[in-house]
Formats: sequence, structure tokens, C-alpha cells
Amino acid sequence: EIADDRPAAGKRLPPSKRPGGARMELVISNDAPNTVEVLYTGPVTGTITLRACAGCERYSASEGPRRACRASGRNYPKARLQLPAG
Repeated sequence: EIADDRPAAGKRLPPSKRPGGARMELVISNDAPNTVEVLYTGPVTGTITLRACAGCERYSASEGPRRACRASGRNYPKARLQLPAG
């Protein structure tokens, strides 16, 4: 799916073995009332699906500062990735 949007992304595939070295933690959270699918590519490629946030409501970007949840995402559905540099 990433290559459909960015054709250059599919020209060079990541190595078949898991890359070594330092890792960076990336935390993705979902404050939307619907399921969210996140696609990522680089030294590793994958897909993360985050379930819907049960107590969250839809709002526009202009309403965000007023209506966004103030709980700092503590109870949002989230995923933690350990990604290699690059």
C-alpha cells in the first residue's frame, strides 16, 4: 500500500534479516472514535492497527484546541515500536 502512494518506496526492499544496532521507541496512540491503520517503511516495514478509542469523539482541526482530550493519551489505544535507525 505504501508503494502505491510512493512508488519509490518499493524499489529497494529492506534486508531479509532483522537489522542490528541501536533502536528508537516510537509510541503511536489513537484518539479517534474509529480504528486506525498505520503503515511504516524504512529498514523495517510493517503495519499496526490501533483499535478505536471508546470515549473519544470526532472533531475538526479548528476545534482541536478546544475539544481535544486533555488526558494526555494515558488511556488511548497505543502501540510501541522499537525501530532501528534510518
